[in-house]
Amino acid sequence: MAGLPLESKLPDFLADSQFGRLSAHDVLTGSWSMVFSITGDFDGTACTELGMIAKLYRQFVSRNCRVICISAGGIDRHEAFLRDVEETQDCKVKFPLVADESGALLTTLLMRKMVGGEPGHVLPSLVICDPDLTVQFSMVYPSSTGRNFYEVLRVIDSLQVSRYFKVATPAHWMAGEPVFVLPEVSDAAAEEMFPKGVTRVSQGEGRPACRLTPYPDVEVDDLVRDD
Repeated sequence: MAGLPLESKLPDFLADSQFGRLSAHDVLTGSWSMVFSITGDFDGTACTELGMIAKLYRQFVSRNCRVICISAGGIDRHEAFLRDVEETQDCKVKFPLVADESGALLTTLLMRKMVGGEPGHVLPSLVICDPDLTVQFSMVYPSSTGRNFYEVLRVIDSLQVSRYFKVATPAHWMAGEPVFVLPEVSDAAAEEMFPKGVTRVSQGEGRPACRLTPYPDVEVDDLVRDD
């Protein structure tokens, strides 16, 4: 299996980063979080990924989402890599890059390919956890393909609105657009739950209509500091 499964709990870990030693649960509990691995330091794809997250960091902050990156290797090498990222990508990395010199942490988090029962190379894995540290989204990319972090932000928006309201989001949905009311919500309850109104959308003869409502006002406490 690659990547932590949905609805599992993010394991706690102690690790060194460029900001000092940290406990994952101490840092992440009470906020949304994105924990991801990169294939290695001084890798071109990984360099652009860290640079993009650094540039989008305020958008993660606005969603009360903390970020931790994990990479194999020691802290000295990581710090040199971060200097390279900041210089070449014209950014400032404000999230921790965790050192996993033995590779044991990446193995525990199912972020390494298993070959014959033994851990192999690092997989570019990513999980999004809710404030209770439950995995709500998990993905693994091929090492040759850089990740789209605008899509990750879109997923966070969808997870948050569906956590606080009984709704689901359509394909290619973006925050601010209408959402589907879940079938389990009665019409009477929907009218009370969604004061902006509910519109029935026909799906064709003989099929139950879907119900759309304007984007609900989602209030996510901003607990993450953008230092």
